[in-house]
Amino acid sequence: MNARAILGNRWLRPATAGLLTLAVGLVAAACEATAEPLATPTPAPELRFEIQTEEIGPSRTDVILLVTNIGLTDVLVETSLTLPENAGSDRDYSPTTRAKITNAGGREVGGRAPEIKTLTWVPERLRAGVTLRWESALRCLVQEPVRVSARLTSVEVGNVREAHFDDMTKDAEVTCPPPRRPGS
Repeated sequence: MNARAILGNRWLRPATAGLLTLAVGLVAAACEATAEPLATPTPAPELRFEIQTEEIGPSRTDVILLVTNIGLTDVLVETSLTLPENAGSDRDYSPTTRAKITNAGGREVGGRAPEIKTLTWVPERLRAGVTLRWESALRCLVQEPVRVSARLTSVEVGNVREAHFDDMTKDAEVTCPPPRRPGS
């Protein structure tokens, strides 16, 4: 029996069409099974970002940045602190490393350089329910109030990115205690 004879039979035409439909359906199902599953959307992180200050000596005040992940999603964060030209940083602290200190042009400078400078710490993974702390021992170079600005940024490290969030900024005015007079 040849193909023409098979297709010529009226009762076989619907069966052939049914087999073709079944074959196409099986191929489509196989393709869907090998496709990557759709990524589930990550909920937006909930973060609390604050600046605290603590007097630590004559003309010195600790500026403390606290970030608390109050949500359920881990995030990768980069924290930075900008100091004006009338203040410097004697030392700094983060969960893992010291900050890189750069001027407005991006060149590395010393912590006490009399110019606007930004301390930028390496990115940290902030797990849900955890608080991380960064700090700088601020030294007032003159006895006038110092305005500091902190920024918290969502980052990608390599090709790893946790939940994204919009940049968060905080500003604070710090008044350093006056220097001690000799004999007092």
